Amino acid sequence: MAHLQEILFIVNFFSGTKSKDEKDLILSEIKKTPHTKIVLTEYPNHAAEIAQQAIEMNIKKVVAVGGDGTINEIASVLRGSEISLGIVPIGSGNGLARDLKIPMDYKKAIDKAISGQPFEMDTCTVNDIPFFCTAGIGFDAFVADKFSKKGSRGFLTYILSTIESFFTYKPISVKIEDESKISSETAFAITFANASQYGNDAVVAPDSKIDDGLLDMVIL
Repeated sequence: MAHLQEILFIVNFFSGTKSKDEKDLILSEIKKTPHTKIVLTEYPNHAAEIAQQAIEMNIKKVVAVGGDGTINEIASVLRGSEISLGIVPIGSGNGLARDLKIPMDYKKAIDKAISGQPFEMDTCTVNDIPFFCTAGIGFDAFVADKFSKKGSRGFLTYILSTIESFFTYKPISVKIEDESKISSETAFAITFANASQYGNDAVVAPDSKIDDGLLDMVIL
């Protein structure tokens, strides 16, 4: 049985482009926190497995140290539980963290994850797969798939993936149905936005709010 005040840090150093020295500094900063347990991910979906163990161990708070993929993996398991989730963003885009005004400085982010006040936010699903920031079909999904297959991470790799995709991608035909009508569209991209941005402050839905009970759809 875990200590009631124990905080579990799930750390994915495969996210982003941090150097070994930076990773060591992050771990050293985390270790300053009392009643803290640190687990480093070792393979894909490991973060989700650790998050499930946190529920079974009655951990009070889980802190995700990673990028949007790591956060999504952990939050998908924790949603609906009594465990609060903190975020230390070290990924390539950090869209959810930026929307939530979480500091990009790891020391400030760790402090906020530990001492900040929890609040409830909306969660969403596409084809029963949870997401918390944005999800899309079309060009942004095409780019994300290409980016995920690259050997390196970071903003420059994402830019390269975008440029490569722009010259080969073809717009898609879609049918959209809501409460009032069915319409057909030829779209370059369709984004479902729970938050305002993709990441790196690339805003796609400026009026979207993380806790308004609404999901914005943006068609380009």
